[in-house]
Amino acid sequence: MTGSSDQKQDEDIIIGLTDRERQILFHSKSFLSLLIGDTENALPYLTFNEIKRVIEISGVASFRNAGSYTFGEYRAEYLENVFSLANPLSQGDKIINIILSKRNICTHSPAYNPEELLDLNTNQKIELIDQITSDAISGFINQLNDIVVLDNLQVRYDFSTQKLIFSKLSDTDVFVKNTIMNFGFLKELYETGLQSLNMKDYLSVITKSRTILEKTFITILQQYNVSFKDNGNISSYRGKVNKVLGMNPDGDNWNKKDTRLKDLRNVISGLNKIIDSIANFRDKNSDSHAGKQDPLPIKKAEAELVLNSAVTVSSYYLEINERHKSR
Repeated sequence: MTGSSDQKQDEDIIIGLTDRERQILFHSKSFLSLLIGDTENALPYLTFNEIKRVIEISGVASFRNAGSYTFGEYRAEYLENVFSLANPLSQGDKIINIILSKRNICTHSPAYNPEELLDLNTNQKIELIDQITSDAISGFINQLNDIVVLDNLQVRYDFSTQKLIFSKLSDTDVFVKNTIMNFGFLKELYETGLQSLNMKDYLSVITKSRTILEKTFITILQQYNVSFKDNGNISSYRGKVNKVLGMNPDGDNWNKKDTRLKDLRNVISGLNKIIDSIANFRDKNSDSHAGKQDPLPIKKAEAELVLNSAVTVSSYYLEINERHKSR
């Protein structure tokens, strides 16, 4: 033993994640892009050599062991390899700590101009540096929350302890009211589902599949000002959406005498079964519910099928909604 658990807690920058959740975060392309400054209004952009310098200072792993990348477009892949070399996983926190430090942010931030400091007194300099750092980290946290919300998580940064503190969200909290499901957001959800799939985190894949369906239905209901109980009852949401979009195959909008529509009615009925199955499967087995669960009885192929089915259903409803609005 090299230290107590209290000492380890002090060294950790990321608080509130399991090793599995931390591993998934370290392999998230969106998270890596945030760290190296590929997004606006957040952390400053880091070149490949600057990333190597951060890693060298952290002492987590020799950059020579992380791959022979030499081009800027591989910056995220390089950092991901370095995180893979971190043992234990919490060693990766050292890299994050350096990236979020005042020195790193102010050194690379376009908002920091050393010449402006010449006319400032000590207190004014400190205030300016603190403001630049705070703005960058706040932007980073806001964008990081847009990523981790898909995993039923939220994050805040404690400036006094310099720690990223993660906590769980309830199902209803996950669906941010001002976030509209569209094809762009559907793509983001699908990509995060693929990340979980590649990490063999099939529980998370099931959760994300339901997230796709639930958010799609809620968005459509809100667009038409249809009242509903925000209780996660996807079957209820689907029934209301089918009604408002005229998609009920047993309704008056379907000509039952037209035999050409028979197969289409069967397809719609099949969609309802898919939706109910994904919702029920998640309710009984997914990672969004507390308590010990039996092992998920599916492998990669089945998890991928569930994810792709959810995406297909969501895309179909979004297309029908667009067609309905254009009438």
